[in-house]
Amino acid sequence: MYLGLDLLLSPDKKIYLSEVNIGLPGGAFEYDIAHKTIFGEPSDVFEKIEEKSQRYFKKSFRDYIHSLPFIDELKEFKLFLDRERSLPLKLNPVLRLEDKWVQYQLLNKKIQMPYTEIFNSDDPQQIEKFKKKFGGISLKKRTGRWGKGFEVVKDGNFSKAVYDVPYLIQEYIVSKVNHYLFSIRVVSFEGEFICMNGDLSTAHDSKWRYVVFIEEGKEVSLKDDPFEIVDFGGISWEGEVWYDGKIPEHQKLNLIGDKVAKTILYLPSEIIFKVKKIAEDVGKIYMNLDFSKLPQAWFEK
Repeated sequence: MYLGLDLLLSPDKKIYLSEVNIGLPGGAFEYDIAHKTIFGEPSDVFEKIEEKSQRYFKKSFRDYIHSLPFIDELKEFKLFLDRERSLPLKLNPVLRLEDKWVQYQLLNKKIQMPYTEIFNSDDPQQIEKFKKKFGGISLKKRTGRWGKGFEVVKDGNFSKAVYDVPYLIQEYIVSKVNHYLFSIRVVSFEGEFICMNGDLSTAHDSKWRYVVFIEEGKEVSLKDDPFEIVDFGGISWEGEVWYDGKIPEHQKLNLIGDKVAKTILYLPSEIIFKVKKIAEDVGKIYMNLDFSKLPQAWFEK
């Protein structure tokens, strides 16, 4: 499977897996444009992906993606997540992996993740319990993408927008470098690490985030801050492959163009090693799943 993992790094240097994305998640395109920004030339990430596709499946990566047995159901389900259609009648069991509660049940005993429960908006004691135990609290949709619906709870108050689909409540991991929040996006393919890049933002609900290149360094830091922002136009590689270049109107903001921080996010070697190990471990777990035996997702009940 081709996966995109989102990771967080706490102030005490613990790595937390936030979520896993299936289908054709972003990551390779961002890595490539960050590489171009720093080194002035393309990376070899797409050649690496093609080589693995030929080695494992004897076909191009584009053909591999479009030959997935669940591709049509997944595309329809992504439209449902984007509020562009109603819930599809046909639901392949692999779609259970879109439910982040299913992900948590599957992975949290093997990979460190933020402590998570199903959110009960009618139980004020739940928020108080989390607040007392963890201090920071976050809410996020059980299904969703692009970070929509993610909310940091302050003073026990939360937006009424959290009622549209079931939510999860989590300990909030403060993942920061300088005054920026950051996350790490890692791509794995058939259980092998492909690439990683960072994501910088000034706030969790910021309209813009900046892709940043990652290199090994002595400590978590930015090479340059402040830094120049470089704008990249054009359709992302993932958009070209997934949609054959015909990007739906509602996806253009996410799949056309990006902003790159002209700096480097340094991470210590032991953190980079652990990030790669998590990508490989999660990839192998997903490769060996019997999707029909996964817990039912909220949208199946």
